[in-house]
Amino acid sequence: MAFSGDYIQYQRWDQFHFFDSSVAVDSVGPINASLIFSVLWKLEEMRFHFSTAVISVVYLKLKMSSIKNSSMNTILLSQSLNGVQDLTIQYSNPLLFYSNDTLIIIASTISTGNLLGMEAIGWAVRG
Repeated sequence: MAFSGDYIQYQRWDQFHFFDSSVAVDSVGPINASLIFSVLWKLEEMRFHFSTAVISVVYLKLKMSSIKNSSMNTILLSQSLNGVQDLTIQYSNPLLFYSNDTLIIIASTISTGNLLGMEAIGWAVRG
């Protein structure tokens, strides 16, 4: 049996594009966000944009909280943001997360004058 050019392969993965923006409420405030899906998913890229370059010592951490057990928890990134305005993290091999694994994004002490936008791009199993 030959397939014609009109054949469309069934897609098992859907691309997602998560966006969140935040501003600190007090004079200083943390970034604290989580990304969780109830299906198998892959993280391909993370983007962070600050309205002005960060001028204080702030560490950005990306952590995975595994549904399997705490021994599988992993710190994916721990980086100083001093002098950073845009940060893009691309994975040549997308990171695989199991159903209900959580990506936790944490940073502390961002000034109120600095707005933040963050994006997560990846693939989730259709279901």
